[in-house]
Amino acid sequence: MSIKQFGDGHRHWAWRASGHLMLEAIITIGISAILIHMQWPIMRQVLGQMGHILGQQKTRVERLDMHQLLSKDLMLTSMSHVGDCCFRNQSILRLNVLIRLIFFLLFFSNLNAQDAILNIGHRGAKGHVAENTLASIQKAMQLGADGIEIDVFRCFSGEIVVFHDKTLNKLTNGTGYIEKNTLSELQKLKVLGSKHSIPTLEQVINTIGKDVFLNIELKGSNTAKGSLEMVHKYVKDNKINLSNILFSSFNWNELRELRKLDNNVKIALVTGEDPLLAIEPALNLNAVAINPDYKNLNKENVQKIFNSGLKIYTWTVNNNKDIIKVKKLKVNGIMTDFPEKI
Repeated sequence: MSIKQFGDGHRHWAWRASGHLMLEAIITIGISAILIHMQWPIMRQVLGQMGHILGQQKTRVERLDMHQLLSKDLMLTSMSHVGDCCFRNQSILRLNVLIRLIFFLLFFSNLNAQDAILNIGHRGAKGHVAENTLASIQKAMQLGADGIEIDVFRCFSGEIVVFHDKTLNKLTNGTGYIEKNTLSELQKLKVLGSKHSIPTLEQVINTIGKDVFLNIELKGSNTAKGSLEMVHKYVKDNKINLSNILFSSFNWNELRELRKLDNNVKIALVTGEDPLLAIEPALNLNAVAINPDYKNLNKENVQKIFNSGLKIYTWTVNNNKDIIKVKKLKVNGIMTDFPEKI
């Protein structure tokens, strides 16, 4: 076999191997792309490592001087092709291995994410800052909360405001029913002796951003329409994801009104009684979850709820022992005044 034939044969083999490796890399990238948006922080770290490795390979190829290795022109021409292909294959092989690592990392991280329990700040971080205020919500996110639970009423001037009680007496320096006050009157009040005022639902949505889970509990009557309109407005403006919004209420009639307005929005029935009694009404409303008092949960009824196809976001778990107990039940989310404990 001549040197030229030797070089051509190995060059052909090297390029075929290169093609196969590149094809495998492309396929693996395609599969991995499905998971990237769910695990972007991990992907970003691995991409940094990929860039470092490829940079090293580029440097090695640039430093290669084939003229110092071979003297004959024909040998130089043929073997340089082989050398280029070999180094190309080496780079692609390393890239392929790294991409496979990315795929498995994303795959198993996604499995863990599916099993993860949502850490939901109850009225923000109620254990640290005045409840249902913007400062409390910001504090919850700083403490690692995946989501926020808030309560809403419709005030006299028509806006949806974030507040828990029917009256202002206990939680503010004001008196009377919250629904009998206008927004301008409410915003003059301070919550729990703090410097913080009562926010609107719109202010809360602007505070949390797109990626935070938001459980909007409809406390007052006639809150469904206004709350839904505000959510739709921000979904349209691409400022929140509808998939991250959950409407809930003790007042199941208000949820029925909500369902009449929107067949797709996520709904959860809140109950302080036997959670099994909420399964049938939840299914009738095409709800996605039941939000029960954690004290009423056990292995048996949790499994029955899951078997019905519903999720469980339980409230309000603050004690460390109770948190451990509830986590063992593998509920979907835990509402707490202390997000740092979950």
